Amino acid sequence: MPLDLKVREVCLIENTRLTGATEYLPDDIRLERPTPPRLMLHPAERLTFPAQF
Repeated sequence: MPLDLKVREVCLIENTRLTGATEYLPDDIRLERPTPPRLMLHPAERLTFPAQF
């Protein structure tokens, strides 16, 4: 891959990661960010739901 195309690709990915918006989605749709681990409950404190088959 030529260097200029690789630089553009990395730039688009970084901008998408930082802003939550991409040129491939309409402006009113934002990408969701994952919840940081520090904001999540400890696994022992999480509610679990039994599997129903």
